[in-house]
Amino acid sequence: MLQSFLPTLSQVEYFSRVIIMGLKSLVSSLLLAAPLTVAHPGHVEEVHAHAALPPERKSLNHCEQEFNAPEFVERTVEIHGRELANLRRALGLEVER
Repeated sequence: MLQSFLPTLSQVEYFSRVIIMGLKSLVSSLLLAAPLTVAHPGHVEEVHAHAALPPERKSLNHCEQEFNAPEFVERTVEIHGRELANLRRALGLEVER
């Protein structure tokens, strides 16, 4: 009588496989969902002060006088020249002196 209530070996193997597959499915689902929760934590982005300015203040037209100053232009040309020389050197091109 007790023998009829006990599962057979094939039933035990079947249920163990079902449980293992369910656990594998659960773990893989959690691993796939983890990057989504890390990538979108739900934080509030801060608003920077310049974003609230009207469009005419966002432009740099009010700095035109400073940008056209001879010292600024000379410094800018020097910096860009150094960067150009570094890039030419990195590419193996001839660097003008």
